[in-house]
Amino acid sequence: MKKIMLLFANYLIFCNFVASADTHQAAIEILATGHLRIQVTINGKGPFPLIFDTGAPINLLSNKIGKESNLNRKTGRSGLTFMGPIGEADISSMEWGGAKVTNIPTMILDHPTVKLLAEHLGPIEGIVGFPFFARFAITINYEKKMVLLEPNNYVPENIIKNSINLILNNKSKFIINPKHSDIGLILSPQVDPKTHGILIEKVLPESLAQKSGFMNQDIIISINERWTDDHSKIVQILEEKWPTELIIVDILRNNMLI
Repeated sequence: MKKIMLLFANYLIFCNFVASADTHQAAIEILATGHLRIQVTINGKGPFPLIFDTGAPINLLSNKIGKESNLNRKTGRSGLTFMGPIGEADISSMEWGGAKVTNIPTMILDHPTVKLLAEHLGPIEGIVGFPFFARFAITINYEKKMVLLEPNNYVPENIIKNSINLILNNKSKFIINPKHSDIGLILSPQVDPKTHGILIEKVLPESLAQKSGFMNQDIIISINERWTDDHSKIVQILEEKWPTELIIVDILRNNMLI
């Protein structure tokens, strides 16, 4: 009886890994922690090293991948948390081992857990989760380090919108229309690598910036809901629009968004 059951089990495993015409076979790397690392192409860029996590409710990509694959954050659903800049975006195409999904949501965030794993296990730039793998019937062969992905007709609900609204703190600093153009900010010439914002090195006494509440070592995260990773554009907005228009600035002070 035991012998028959064993043969039957082996037969099932064999059948599961016979790929049909629309089934894709993709390689996995099993890390020391048991995580599965895969190489994924996003919007034709990459491949990027990501963790394949069937327990993750969302896709999560680093800011590095967001920039390299030209992902645009959605207006009104981006901001800053204690974990750094965060945003929601749509991936035009994600491909792994020939299995391709189009128009799927993702969160852009340098998650500390992912960064910690990368420090010990090598390059990891995010997580592939439910929005991708729910599109397939998946069979994992740990011995052969392969996965079979058979497309299905299931289109999962986008749960990122609700998740990101719970995470984000949408407090902003409003700047009153100034009556003169003496801004009085001395900005760092480089983008802060951790927050992707612009550091205020000094606020000049009696200046517009001081009267508006800016302080030394504040980090400008966004202006009018635009990310501040382009230094020249931020300087242009401050010099041209601030003296004549109402602008909204998000700043990070003592690791808190105010």
